[in-house]
Amino acid sequence: MAMLLPAKTALPVALALFVLAMTPGNASGKDDQAAALAAPFGSAARYWEPEVYTATRFDDQHMVAAAGMLVPFSRQPDRLLFADASGRRTEFETWEGDIGFGYRRLLAEGHTLVGGYGYLDEVRSDLGNSFRQVTVGMELQAEYWSVRGQHYFVDAHRSRDEGDGVTTADLSSVVEHGFDGWDVELGSRLPVTVRAHELWVYGAYYQFEASGWESVAGPRVRLDWRIPLDWATVGARLGLGLEWKRDASRGEQQMASIRFVVPMGAAAGAAHSSFRVSHWSRTRMAEPPIRALDVVTGSRSSSSGL
Repeated sequence: MAMLLPAKTALPVALALFVLAMTPGNASGKDDQAAALAAPFGSAARYWEPEVYTATRFDDQHMVAAAGMLVPFSRQPDRLLFADASGRRTEFETWEGDIGFGYRRLLAEGHTLVGGYGYLDEVRSDLGNSFRQVTVGMELQAEYWSVRGQHYFVDAHRSRDEGDGVTTADLSSVVEHGFDGWDVELGSRLPVTVRAHELWVYGAYYQFEASGWESVAGPRVRLDWRIPLDWATVGARLGLGLEWKRDASRGEQQMASIRFVVPMGAAAGAAHSSFRVSHWSRTRMAEPPIRALDVVTGSRSSSSGL
C-alpha cells in the first residue's frame, strides 16, 4: 500500500497534516459521556440532525465523486432511524445514485451499537452498463471494534454491442452478468490518542458468484483516519482512507478516498458542542454504512453471423 498512487495521495496526506496542526484538543471524559447518554428526551434535538457529506474515491484508472445527505427520523439519544440518499459522478460523465434506510440502537448501557440497513443502488459497470443493486446489512460496533456483514443482490445481466451492424459480417458483443455476493468485515481502532482523532484498520473477505461464471473472491484491507473539524463547525469531520483488495478475477487493486461530513441544525451550534463530541457513538450513530458501491460483474464476448 505504500506504493499507492504517490501523486494522487499527496493531496489527502497534505490536507490531513494541515488539519492535524489546526485541530484543537478535546478533553471529554467519562462524566461527559454519562451526561450525554443521560440527557432527557426533551433535549433529544441536540442529538440527531441531518448531515451532508461529500466523498471522492480514486485509483490509477477511475475517479468517483459523491455527495449525499443522511436524514434522521427519530430523535431519541439511544436510537436512530434514518434515510440516506446520495448521487455519484463517475469517470463516464454519468450519474449514479442510491437511497437507503437504516436503524441503529445503543445497548449495554451505551457500550454497544447494533444496527441494520437496506439500500437500492443504481450503479454503472466498467463497461458502461447500468445495474440495480440491493444491499442488506447488519452491524455491531463498540468504541474500539466493529463487525459488519452485507449481502448484495444484482439484476441479471446487460449486453453492449461492439460492432456497427452495417459494414461487418459479424456482430461482436460483450455480454456482462451481475453477480450476487456477500462480504464480512472486522474493524479495530488503533491506540491513537492525538487530539480526538481515530485511526481504524479493517480486514474483510468478499465473495461474488453467478451460475456458469467464475466467482470473484478475496481479501480486502482498509485504513481509515477520522479527524474532527469542530474548530470549523461542531460535529464536522474529515475522513482519509486507503484500501487494498485482491482476487483471481480482477487481480490486485488499490485506491484512496477522502470525505467530509458536516452536520446541519441546532446541534451543530457551539452551544451544544459538549453533547456532540462527548461519546464515541455520537458520530458512529449517524455515519452512512460502508458498502461496495461498484457492481461486481463477469463479461465475455459473443458473436453472431448476419
